Amino acid sequence: MGRMLGAERKTPSWETNLRALWFAELFAVLGFGIFKPVLPLYVSELGGGSEQWVRIWAGIVVSAPGLTMIVFGPLWGTLTDRIGSKVMVLRAALSAAILTFLMALARSAQQLALIRLTMGIFSGTVSAAATLIALAAPHDKQGCVWSSPHARFFCR
Repeated sequence: MGRMLGAERKTPSWETNLRALWFAELFAVLGFGIFKPVLPLYVSELGGGSEQWVRIWAGIVVSAPGLTMIVFGPLWGTLTDRIGSKVMVLRAALSAAILTFLMALARSAQQLALIRLTMGIFSGTVSAAATLIALAAPHDKQGCVWSSPHARFFCR
């Protein structure tokens, strides 16, 4: 009778983090992506120009976060190494939530584009969550990783 009846298996903390972050990222990505198809309509509703003007500003608004994420991603990666990945996940999620709310308050396409540019600077929840999980998971449970000191991609 080495085991007690009713004793439960304790889940390692990295598995708990993985499950929690999986659901959080599922809803975050759905939330951020669900309004993208209507952004051109929102730009049109904000008014200010012809059909060509709406197309140009809709393109700017949709692509703005990706452009700034390219520039600021390495900065957040460096800060993650210094202050920790949990703080970065919280920073990214909170920033994204606040900026998504502010998008509803935009009065012009230019303001909306500025908010979306700022969203790209401060959010990035997927990469922050992936880093947290990669750092917490045991080596035998990790898949392919990016090795920044050697600048290469490898699988264990």
